[in-house]
Amino acid sequence: MSNHKFNLYKLAWPVFISQISAGLVGFVDVAFFSQVNEDAAGAVGIVFPYLLIAFMLLPILATVGITVAAQLTGARQTQLVSAAYFGNILLCTIIGAVLGVFTWFNADQIGLWFQLSDELNHYISEYLLWMSGSYLLLAVSSAYAAIIAVKGKTVWNMYVAMAGNVLNIFLDAVLVFGWFGIEPMGIKGIAIASLIAYLLGLLLNVYLVHGVERIRFTRDDLVKQKRVFLLWVKVGPATMVEPMSYVIQQMVVMAMVAYLGVTAMAANTFVWRLLFVELAVGGALATAAQIMLGHYAGSRDYSLAYDTLSRSLKLGCSFALGNVVLLIVFRDQLLGLFTSQPEVINLGFQLLLMCLIMEPFRQINIIVGRALKAVGDATFSAAVGIGAMIFVVPVAYMIGIRWEYGLLGVWAAFLGDEILRGSVNLWRWRSGRWHEMAIIEQAPATS
Repeated sequence: MSNHKFNLYKLAWPVFISQISAGLVGFVDVAFFSQVNEDAAGAVGIVFPYLLIAFMLLPILATVGITVAAQLTGARQTQLVSAAYFGNILLCTIIGAVLGVFTWFNADQIGLWFQLSDELNHYISEYLLWMSGSYLLLAVSSAYAAIIAVKGKTVWNMYVAMAGNVLNIFLDAVLVFGWFGIEPMGIKGIAIASLIAYLLGLLLNVYLVHGVERIRFTRDDLVKQKRVFLLWVKVGPATMVEPMSYVIQQMVVMAMVAYLGVTAMAANTFVWRLLFVELAVGGALATAAQIMLGHYAGSRDYSLAYDTLSRSLKLGCSFALGNVVLLIVFRDQLLGLFTSQPEVINLGFQLLLMCLIMEPFRQINIIVGRALKAVGDATFSAAVGIGAMIFVVPVAYMIGIRWEYGLLGVWAAFLGDEILRGSVNLWRWRSGRWHEMAIIEQAPATS
């Protein structure tokens, strides 16, 4: 049995605030983009799948360390926990640096990959050039935040995210509007504000891990990396396949949205921004459940695992449905924060109607998908992700482009994707086949 006492709500609500703060950075950035150029704000939404490489893949990569460290702790093999932390930081640093360098050298081409016009690509290339540094900062910061989370101190991550968010909003206003005598920097200012905010988050996380928690890495942790890596490869590659396939899928589909025109780009971008609160809830519940399930899988407490996931799903799906209803009721006011164009608001309203069905299934997909990874069944989740990519891209093209249903056709493919993945992942969880897939052998209890 597990010796660790967890509370889903106590773990999840700080993660929720953290993700709201992180999402609010994107929300505010788009709002400031709209002040510079509304079409450029829509273009940001089109290239957002590329930005997801940093904003989604790197934090998910860091959660592999959560899975390994949590199962080590649950299985009472604490002698490897520190080495797992160190290995996670090392890997995230390398991948963040590689992605940052790649983005720097290709900033002027990435917008063209999404079929943006030369004019819109000019805005995007300037933004990406400055944002390329965020990959390394976010990668290392995410690895440190994962250490804090696996120790149950998610409230600290919340405070760090809030501090970064407040700084980002303040610097956006200063650098875009030219406060305090500073020359207005436009889009470059938005990117610089985000970079400084990410740097603050990294410094705070490093202080919390080494200064407050007193975690120290030694030569012994480096020597143990081979053993830790062998544990990591059991779940790491499969964990990354699903989100990577999702990013590739979104990059291809967003190129289709760009083909559909400025109105489709704007509506797509603005509705996604309105959904960020609900996505933060799903991410928070999934992260909290992942921490708990990692411990329970290590200690073989299957009844607690089932109960944890059931409560997470009830909360996530209920919130998703209620949130979409509110967005529909107040659609004119909320979409009006970004645009005054009636055609964009009307198209956004139609997308929100589709979300009534799509978002509860998205919650199932997010929460159960992360749960399967936490208990060692990441390979199945990866296979589902690849299958979904193969399904969505041609279906979105057929309905949206060939049959000329436009953005609604593309989102119909999204709807089918979420229903399919959510249903299949839930079936897998309920089958119980993950019971024997824990990546750590349980150590004998000591008296």
